[in-house]
Amino acid sequence: MANLSIENLLCCPICKNRLTFDSEVFSCTFCGEKFTKNKNIYDFQVQVDDQDKNHKEKFEQLILNNKSSEWFTQVFNCLSPVEYFEALFDPHLKEINEYNKKFISEGINIGERYDNLIFHQSKNDLHIISAMRYISKIKNKNIALDIGCGTLRVTKALLKMGFEQVIAIDFLPELMSYGYEKLSDEDKKRVFLVKADVRFLPFQESSVDLIFALELFEHINAPKLMLLDLKRILNNNGMGIMNTWNASEIRHRKIIRQEGKSYYKNGFFYKLYELKELKKILKEVNVDFSVRLHGIYFGAYLSNLLGNGFAKIIAFLDYLFSFFLPKFLFHYLLFVFKKENIVYKK
Repeated sequence: MANLSIENLLCCPICKNRLTFDSEVFSCTFCGEKFTKNKNIYDFQVQVDDQDKNHKEKFEQLILNNKSSEWFTQVFNCLSPVEYFEALFDPHLKEINEYNKKFISEGINIGERYDNLIFHQSKNDLHIISAMRYISKIKNKNIALDIGCGTLRVTKALLKMGFEQVIAIDFLPELMSYGYEKLSDEDKKRVFLVKADVRFLPFQESSVDLIFALELFEHINAPKLMLLDLKRILNNNGMGIMNTWNASEIRHRKIIRQEGKSYYKNGFFYKLYELKELKKILKEVNVDFSVRLHGIYFGAYLSNLLGNGFAKIIAFLDYLFSFFLPKFLFHYLLFVFKKENIVYKK
């Protein structure tokens, strides 16, 4: 797998059909959509314009006429065509772009801004360590997806854990490029950058060993659609590891009182989940899963304060505490899922 060609893994993100490749342009053999490679970023962002009536009607007809395909049969068993098209023609994606263009036009490096102001993770962060302790159960470490990768901090950790190739996926190429330039030349050979909507991923069925996504699920306004796609691309021995905000936590209750359980801000979607609500969604997409609380109050602060040696101990204590301490003390819900064979139960 060391000489993996990512082109061999790709498919159309919309209809999941085969692609042809010519002069750095990928064309779908079924729906005709085209995607490009720009320098070191594979751009598979779906460009379906809600304002273009003909384009919109083309896709609605195409997909509804293709409902008998295995992929769309699964999709429409879990959500309605209306929900699917709302995700496909999502107008909020443009708002996110405009929000970030504002910073770029002001000369602000949004990758640096993301690192310094938004993404405070370090190698000692409790929620990274808590999630990564599950990776030891994965049989193969050929290909990992770092979804919502930002500036590639988790990508670097996955490389150190022995994955041969990491495909880093984000909606904002400026973040990925900023992190990529900081990689060593050897690490760059093992990392592929893909710009994509995580609800419409351009990978073939059963093509990856690990799907890893932290602090992403709460921003997805069509969670069942994303989970179905993740289930599709995960191989039979692979594992998905994700977390999301716990609506029962004290600080999150305050957000719910102010904003509600779901809301939009600067184009970004936010949703806070109760434990039962998350389990219900996972059952509906028919994956084997386990869910537990993690991220006890002050745990992340202590792990960063005391350093890496203590961080692993705090993460283990966090795991033990999750079995008997009340839900309002934990910041996250951590869930692990597979196509078959339940790995962990609580």
